[in-house]
Amino acid sequence: MNRFAWYEFRSKNIERACAFYTEVIGADIRDERGVRTVRLGGALIGEITPLPAQAIARGAPAHWLGHLAVQDLDAAAARLAERGAERLGPLRHSGAGDRVLTFRDPFGAAVALSSSSARDVGAGIPWHELHTADRDGSASLYTTLFGWQLRDRYETQHVGGPYQTFAWDAQSEPQGAVFESLRQQGVHPHWMMYFAVGNLDRAVEHAVAQGGLVCNAPVVMPFGGRCAQLDDAEGAAFGLIQRV
Repeated sequence: MNRFAWYEFRSKNIERACAFYTEVIGADIRDERGVRTVRLGGALIGEITPLPAQAIARGAPAHWLGHLAVQDLDAAAARLAERGAERLGPLRHSGAGDRVLTFRDPFGAAVALSSSSARDVGAGIPWHELHTADRDGSASLYTTLFGWQLRDRYETQHVGGPYQTFAWDAQSEPQGAVFESLRQQGVHPHWMMYFAVGNLDRAVEHAVAQGGLVCNAPVVMPFGGRCAQLDDAEGAAFGLIQRV
């Protein structure tokens, strides 16, 4: 529990989104009883849904929304709200049937809480990056509320400064990092999901051919592997990662 167990792409153009992620990351996207489900490597990892009209009216772009599986949805939602998070919209249900509440965390990043058990979503999304203006405050929020463990902190050459990694629990390998990226022009608080690919350079080429934009060219990660940051054909941020 207390880890991402479902990934929802909230799109303004579902057909275009399906075509993009099928081509770029090899997603198996199916229409199952009116729900566009997404599988990676055979594992069911999430769905593609319409971006709500009220979100569009607020100026929200298309985006990936991670669903954190929690044991008690109501209690977890209350604790998050007590820390200053803003609830976005009513209670709803995911394509998997889970009860879902969506929030903007106190530092501005959208995140969902889900009644799901921590289902196995495979290795298709091995890295999760929280872009924020307050690295330490954001890290404290998620470690305090969800029991995540801080791991190594790497010094970087980017304007965001140190790169603080975290794991779901004491036994897990690192699953992501918190990064002060908002000093960069055009960056807003958000969770960026990184999709695993076998050939990073080829996947980046496919993304560009499908209308995507490379925001940060492939770089070597401090703990091994290479990654790139991109916007998809709708302008939604996502990452690609090739592990060694």
